[in-house]
Amino acid sequence: MRQASSTGKSRVVCRPLAEVVSISPDDALIRNPSDRQYFFIRRGGGKVRFDGREVDLNVGTFLVIPANCDHSLDWRPGTDGLYFSSSELFLRTRVAEAILRSPIYFWDSYYRPTAYTDWEGDEKQGKREQVFGELTEVSEHLGRGYDEILMAYILLVLAEDSMGARLSTEVPSLHLKTTDTEILYRFQVLVEKHFRQHFTVEDYCRILGVDQGKLKSICKYFSGSTPLYLIQKRVLLEAKRELRDTSKTVSQIAFELGFLDAGYFSRYFKKHSGLSPANFRAVENPEFRKGDYSI
Repeated sequence: MRQASSTGKSRVVCRPLAEVVSISPDDALIRNPSDRQYFFIRRGGGKVRFDGREVDLNVGTFLVIPANCDHSLDWRPGTDGLYFSSSELFLRTRVAEAILRSPIYFWDSYYRPTAYTDWEGDEKQGKREQVFGELTEVSEHLGRGYDEILMAYILLVLAEDSMGARLSTEVPSLHLKTTDTEILYRFQVLVEKHFRQHFTVEDYCRILGVDQGKLKSICKYFSGSTPLYLIQKRVLLEAKRELRDTSKTVSQIAFELGFLDAGYFSRYFKKHSGLSPANFRAVENPEFRKGDYSI
């Protein structure tokens, strides 16, 4: 299967999962921070690791990776299936409107992967193959001008058992406030650009042209969190990446993240993660020597 965009530019990336498994994790295809990723496992499996947790991925698992989610994937040889990705804004607005539902029902969390198990188990093999064939055929039509409808269909099929009952009890909304999702998306983009500069919530509101009450209500509705928490979450996410994946000192990481004092950064990190930077690094990357923890 190829990316189905021969008749136009698709808003959705679609690939055989085997191709995605074989490429570098740093490849732009699967590292775009503004894209949400979907994995449907037809064969093989593996593990996803995030926030100190490890979740098994089996035949039939439908895995959702939110944008900006700090995670790692470890695939077993021979893994295959389907891979889709698209921008958060497109999914939260156009796709949500296509299904006549609020975008909140598509995402159980803001930065945390979700593994649906609807299609796992030997008894679901026939259904899995049916779903795989159906979605493969549907994906061939991506890029022809109605990607939002196709992606809405794809998501509903993949999460049919988990999401269908919940959606069916809701009254369809024909007047979704897409401006709210656009504000949230613009806020996320601004946080990505400025989290190292430690902008306040007031700073972001001034740039967005909204008052603090409006931004707070939007963030609470779509993510269950306040704007300040989301800003702090982004700083913490980057700090964890640096501590886990690099050999930089705590002082270097603190400076790059806009902290003028490494001691304050250490207290900030412990307050929001429960561990000191040194202890977090020891847990997440035990290969580092003790001397590497130094400030």
